[in-house]
Amino acid sequence: MHIKARQILFKETLMALFFKSPSKLLLILLFLSPLNSYAATEYDIPTDNSVLMAPNAMDSIYDFLGSKNWNEGQNFKNRDAKTGQFFLAVGSASILERRDSKNYIGSRNNAFDRAFLQAKKSMVEFLEAEIKTSMKSHYAEPSDSREEARIQRLVAEGLALESARAQGSAIASDVRSYGSDVGSQSIISAGTEAERLLIAEINNALRERGFDPNRPVNDQELEKILTESSFQKSIEVVANARIAGAQVYKTFEVLPDGNQGDIGVILIYSEKLHQLANAIYAFNFASLPQDAPRKPLKDQIPTDPAVLLGTFGVNMKIDSNGYPALIAYGQAAPRTNSSNSLNAAYNKAITNAQGLIRTFAGEIVETGSKMDASESMKELASNKALVDNDDSYEESISSVTDSLKINFQPPLHRWRFQHPLTGHVVAGVVISWTVSGAEWGRDIKEQAAIVPPKNTGASTDTQTNDQSKEAGSGDVSGNAKEGTYSSEGATASDDF
Repeated sequence: MHIKARQILFKETLMALFFKSPSKLLLILLFLSPLNSYAATEYDIPTDNSVLMAPNAMDSIYDFLGSKNWNEGQNFKNRDAKTGQFFLAVGSASILERRDSKNYIGSRNNAFDRAFLQAKKSMVEFLEAEIKTSMKSHYAEPSDSREEARIQRLVAEGLALESARAQGSAIASDVRSYGSDVGSQSIISAGTEAERLLIAEINNALRERGFDPNRPVNDQELEKILTESSFQKSIEVVANARIAGAQVYKTFEVLPDGNQGDIGVILIYSEKLHQLANAIYAFNFASLPQDAPRKPLKDQIPTDPAVLLGTFGVNMKIDSNGYPALIAYGQAAPRTNSSNSLNAAYNKAITNAQGLIRTFAGEIVETGSKMDASESMKELASNKALVDNDDSYEESISSVTDSLKINFQPPLHRWRFQHPLTGHVVAGVVISWTVSGAEWGRDIKEQAAIVPPKNTGASTDTQTNDQSKEAGSGDVSGNAKEGTYSSEGATASDDF
């Protein structure tokens, strides 16, 4: 039963029970406590090691780094001369949606963003991290009197749980009877579901105390503990720093057979990239170095849609004036098969790419991770040993930017492609930021702000240019093809 529907049924049960017996309302609230622990399962995760041992994006990343003789952390363009220093970090993230989901392309975009964040986490922790650790080991040989007191306490708790289980079943039976009286199947179902949840919770509590929930507590005998030992460890890492000038050097997408796959990112940071980011943030380009002019940016970007499909992120190139410029790649999937939806997908792709340029100009990245592990062993009087292991891990990464005015140039290139494995249609754009474009945009804005005096005797003709529309988008639902797929995005230039 869906969570929302079950909650509605429980509300009906509470109202019905309130009007019949207000004194029992407090007890029935016990049935509501486990509701939030249920979650819908959309697909089954393999029970074997097939996913764990399948090729993934990180494998492709390390193969590529090996071919370049690069490592995570500090690198040099000229290793022998120790020149051209840059920092490199990597990250990967799983594509969470199924291949046949209409939201699969959006999930690919999210996977890239999460992989990029993972790489930034590595960079922030390299800059400075605050780490806290704790470990504790304990050993004890309890006395007989302490053990007898412990067993008496557990037996009393077990008897109380047994009584609560019987009372809960009785209340649930009353709810079902009332549902029958008023002819409400929903109330009857709610009573049955409430009883099932309550009994499951009580049975778990009995097991935690060493009792078999299928046998009466009074018929069971708890064993004395002769020795007990325990170990606990906790590690917490926190980092917080401003990152400006982090570019994507290359991306990888790997879809093994039968798996959702993942996307990997190689991040690069250098002094030149940092200088460009600060220039964009401050709108001050006087200190930017000028290199030898290159080809126009439009001639430096890939145009093969198969390559663009696997290319994400933002990176730097040298433009035709010799100044550093930014190229950003964005993509999105049309929601429907209409041309309106396709146009909207292009606009979403542009917005994605613009966001990448903004984060390049500077962002505050905060990371936190915590790992806990514990192990315990108890030796019983029957010469048996009980061993319990428990571990947990939590991680959070956040990136925040303030508002910043940036001059975004129109897209350099638009493309459309059908994913070769899943069949989803993807609309993508390549946009740029250049010094000359930013300065010209500012000049035009200043000119446009000058309002000339009105001439009431004159008339003006306004001409409108027809805009061409791009038609059709194909099948956006995907065909859930079986098989594998992997791609490498375009490699960024080495001008960083």
